[in-house]
Amino acid sequence: NKDKSKVLVFCKRKPQNIDWEFLYNGQRLEITDEYKHLGVLFNYTGSCLKHRKYVCSQAQKAMYALMRKNRCLDLPIDIQFELFDRMVEPILLYGCEVWGYESLGILEKVHIKYCKYVLGLKSSTPSCMVYGETGRYPLNVRVKQRMINYWAKLIYASESKLDSILYKTLYRYH
Repeated sequence: NKDKSKVLVFCKRKPQNIDWEFLYNGQRLEITDEYKHLGVLFNYTGSCLKHRKYVCSQAQKAMYALMRKNRCLDLPIDIQFELFDRMVEPILLYGCEVWGYESLGILEKVHIKYCKYVLGLKSSTPSCMVYGETGRYPLNVRVKQRMINYWAKLIYASESKLDSILYKTLYRYH
């Protein structure tokens, strides 16, 4: 679909006066600075900062709804953490296999804020104390795990899968 297809050129600076023309079936495709593909917002710089900010705002909405339910139901701490892992974390980590190499500080703020709320701690409590007390890990551990799993699937995927072909081609050129 030409109307849904756009071209995103990755570069360090915003391209000025591009003369490039990308055609598909003889129709010219629009060149754009940002593109949302399967819910992940990509920028011409290769940064997904806007996407991370967006998922944080969505995850915070889910987190606050969960906090309201926790207050009403007076759930045990382990159940509250399990609910976070099932309801909020998937929103935070959506697409992290692609953008997980970037800074995850804004995501971790959501996670640690919830942990401190569940334990009834002040926001000034050191995060390392929270992780130690709860036995939880920072989100970047889960992100790295998901990135490695995705990478392994690319390497060992069928030779006919497009993403595997592209990965192997890029690897050879690198």
